Amino acid sequence: MILSWQTQNANSISLSENGQSVALSGNPLNSTGMQFILNTPGTTIFALTATGAAGTNSATASVSVVVTAAPRLDHVIVVVLQNNSFDHLFGTYPAPPGNTVEGITPTGLGYQEVDQNGNTVTPFALGNTLQPDLPEGYAAYTSVWDGGKMDKFAYYNGNIAMGYYDTTTIGLSTLWAYANQFALADHFFQSSWGEAPTNQLYMVAASDNDRTFSVNPFYPPCQAPDSSAMAYTFPNVADQLDSKQITWGMYQQGYGDCASDQPLHNAFQYFTSTNASSKMQDYSQFSVALQSGTLPAVSFVIPNATNDMHPGYFNPILVGIDFLDTLVKEVQSSSVWSSSAIIVTFDDGGGWYDHVPPPQIDNQGLGFRVPTLVISPFAKKGYVSHVVMDHVSILKLIQWNWNLPNLNGRNAASGDMLDMFEF
Repeated sequence: MILSWQTQNANSISLSENGQSVALSGNPLNSTGMQFILNTPGTTIFALTATGAAGTNSATASVSVVVTAAPRLDHVIVVVLQNNSFDHLFGTYPAPPGNTVEGITPTGLGYQEVDQNGNTVTPFALGNTLQPDLPEGYAAYTSVWDGGKMDKFAYYNGNIAMGYYDTTTIGLSTLWAYANQFALADHFFQSSWGEAPTNQLYMVAASDNDRTFSVNPFYPPCQAPDSSAMAYTFPNVADQLDSKQITWGMYQQGYGDCASDQPLHNAFQYFTSTNASSKMQDYSQFSVALQSGTLPAVSFVIPNATNDMHPGYFNPILVGIDFLDTLVKEVQSSSVWSSSAIIVTFDDGGGWYDHVPPPQIDNQGLGFRVPTLVISPFAKKGYVSHVVMDHVSILKLIQWNWNLPNLNGRNAASGDMLDMFEF
């Protein structure tokens, strides 16, 4: 920025920047332009004091300059998959050169467990076995957590819960290849012990209204009758984006088609401010926006039950990975790729074995580790981050990029995702 001034009847001047004296060459009673470089976002106050003869008749003028950080990313695309723990998908993932991965190890907590028949069970490769749906929710998840011992997966969820996928599993190599090429987090935890919609809500609002159980949205479309449903009026990230005229969109497969719509996975449907927004659309419109150059700054992608990798729908994991691979390649071949970040995460661990005890930051969690990747030209290449993160960290990334404040104390408490990037 350029600062200029003129004085009358002054013998001397002094200049300060945020209360700190600025050295001036000579005694420039008038200046047509003094350059300052302001690199840090925030408010800078310049104060100029002009003093008359013998130190009399001083006068001070000040000006405030507000610097807003320019976004590093033009587009953030968040893909939310379902119910897979870190060890379940990345427990035997080989670390890229120069990295380590906290995967399955015989010295890890819960490596040897006892099932309800008294049999000892250790982690084993599932090959191409179709994964069943395991018990979900706060009570089920905290039971296998066992106060941090991580040793009741086999007892409560059956021996199958100790199974993991590896290179013998068709399709997994595609997911691992993205981790090899871009950035993977091995200490990313679900924000709450609850099942959907709890972690989806944390991702957009850093709160589930202190309701750790599965509850339908109050608003349509396609919600099931639910006496616990209520309208949420606390703020979410879409409210923040709207207030700054920053575009956003939610793209859900089957949105509004009650034969396939899954309203519990769409956090924005719970809020009075966003439930009826035209920015919530069927996933088919994602490609339309991408190809037409109208993709919003922030996009949330919610696959349907066929493609979200949720266990129990009789689909091999290849199907969900193929969906993700198609999306990534479509973005990479578009005009937005050079300024975009695709965040891939899972809403919860699904009851599958994971050996890392989650830090407990409040009465709701953190919960199990879930695989999370950053696929972007700005991602650190072949990198594994060990920074503790959770679903609120995705919210923090959006806020950081567009200079938005924390929504609440829980928002502020989460770690950020910047370790996975190199800007």
